[in-house]
Amino acid sequence: MSFPRSIRAAAGLSWVTFVAVAVAHVQPAQAQGTIAGTVRSLDTGDPIGAVQISVLGSQLGSLGATDGSFSVLNVPAGTHTITAQRLGFQILRQDNVVVTSGGTVTLQLQMRPAVLALQEIVATGLVDPVQGVRSPISVAHISRENMPVVVAGGALQNLQGRVAGLSMSRASGRPGEDVTILLRTPTTTRISADGSPSAGPLVVVDGVILGGSTVNIESMDIESVEVVRGAAGASMYGSRAAAGVISITTKRGQGLGLGQTQFTATSEIGISQISRRLDLPTHHHYLMDAAQTTYVNAAGTPVSRAQRTSLPWQFQDNAYPGPLYDNLAAVYQPGGFQSHNFSVAQNTASTNFQLSISQYTERGALKGNNGYERGSFRMNLDHRFLDGMSLSTSMFHSRDLRDNVIVTYNQILSVPPDQDMKQKDEDPLSETYGQYIRIVDPEQPYENPLWIQDSQEGNERRIRTLAGTNFQWTPAGVSWLSFMGNVSYDRQDGKTRAYIPKGTPNSLTASTESDGSMSVGSTATDTFNSEVQMSLRHNFDLFGGAVNARTTVRALWESAQDDRHTSTATNFFVESVPRIDLGQIRDATSLREETKAVGYLWDTALDYEGKYITSVLARRDGSSVFGPDNRWHNYYRTAFAWRVAEEPWFN
Repeated sequence: MSFPRSIRAAAGLSWVTFVAVAVAHVQPAQAQGTIAGTVRSLDTGDPIGAVQISVLGSQLGSLGATDGSFSVLNVPAGTHTITAQRLGFQILRQDNVVVTSGGTVTLQLQMRPAVLALQEIVATGLVDPVQGVRSPISVAHISRENMPVVVAGGALQNLQGRVAGLSMSRASGRPGEDVTILLRTPTTTRISADGSPSAGPLVVVDGVILGGSTVNIESMDIESVEVVRGAAGASMYGSRAAAGVISITTKRGQGLGLGQTQFTATSEIGISQISRRLDLPTHHHYLMDAAQTTYVNAAGTPVSRAQRTSLPWQFQDNAYPGPLYDNLAAVYQPGGFQSHNFSVAQNTASTNFQLSISQYTERGALKGNNGYERGSFRMNLDHRFLDGMSLSTSMFHSRDLRDNVIVTYNQILSVPPDQDMKQKDEDPLSETYGQYIRIVDPEQPYENPLWIQDSQEGNERRIRTLAGTNFQWTPAGVSWLSFMGNVSYDRQDGKTRAYIPKGTPNSLTASTESDGSMSVGSTATDTFNSEVQMSLRHNFDLFGGAVNARTTVRALWESAQDDRHTSTATNFFVESVPRIDLGQIRDATSLREETKAVGYLWDTALDYEGKYITSVLARRDGSSVFGPDNRWHNYYRTAFAWRVAEEPWFN
């Protein structure tokens, strides 16, 4: 068996030296015919259902039935090229399909299984979707079939172990914590946990460029993910994509059979717990009597625990007198998580859509913490109307709440095993009756983590709205010309709250109490992107071989606004009323940042006999982030792929 191989080379250009422009003449409207047939597997001969049949250079096409049959109506009379695509199979191209006026041409198509990921269709970093082996740049494609078990939580966690050169980690085990991503090498800038797009790979969801975190994007809605490593994506998306691009495509119902409606319900239930427990010391380095039951001083006189004396060599080889406590178990416990998703999808000749509702809950493993909750709704709709016109819309809305963790892991490990962190104040006359003891071990300058978690409050709320619309038009009878317009919007609202009640002790050594403090922060981020594109295509013969040429010009507009407000209050007049206006000392700060950018792109691609593929691209960007002298930047890319396996001498 032979496998497709590609040799790719890419380098920056200072000048664009070659441009091929597709030229053709507008033909008058032609008579129409029909293309019909059946698609079968080349290996087994079995029919293949849900195959997308397309007429190259036009918007005509259809989705095959479950028995493999298909029919494309209203095809202009003439010679056409037909493509057949389906997940798990190599793309099939049938040239020289002659359609006569009023007639029906019947095809018997046979598709090979896709044995390599390079045979999947990729689009990120490219102007037009192509088969992976025909892409002149490296694009990693992860389809739904490569993600049989969807990781609960954030969408990007599904990339773990599936993309070469990608490493992923979480800053902590807190519920709702976003992932940190490094692409290719440690020298590559990373995407931070707060989702800042300037900090790492650019993330795009259904054409919507994200302006914030990805933690509230539902992973169960994902259809496929594409990753462009290095600076290849910058030529398409500008300087924001210098560290790479991660493009997420969600389900749209287009993979269903014609006229089919599908209802899907998915649930996942599990627990969150400490992945590995440390073996903590069970012995100490203090002097003991001969019976190992009482602490003594250097003279051998029995003393209290507070007056104990360390061994000169401080080896921890003496057993603690009395019972020992598992303080890790006192603070951490298995916490449940649940993920539920319900969706309805439908596919008709002119419209396909998918609606989904999701609920995700992760309690975490820390006692006294409510964890993370998220609810989301998504609607994707594609509609094909008139001749050569199509409209795609995507909408997403989510709301989440996270109870912030106040204690750290080191605070728990600092408590000796002979001290019980779970002990509470049992004095009915005490103001802290029924509460956890604040200082577990008077000899250790640490507060009880359970007391800290119960005595303070902190949470974070977020609301996320994404919306995008894509319009495509190929004029009737002008298959070599097409237009595209895209508008996307990302809105993210966040609110944080931290509260220390009046009367809370604030010193380990003195009996002073806090007068109370409160901090409330809010953020509102608006990101708006729009673009228009025109593509010219032309097929011709050169030196006896077929050449497919395509030239695209594109203009882009980008705008982002970030508003941040913080209010603080201290020295409350009264207890147990957490309100900013009840603080004797109040302060407020605000910040607004606005960023605007515009870009222009020219790209020309040539495909000779499917063996030699080249792309030349130039882009000019202007951004308000830079000063007047450095506002405009030029980006160039040339890429070449040679499919050695397609040469007759290779095999």
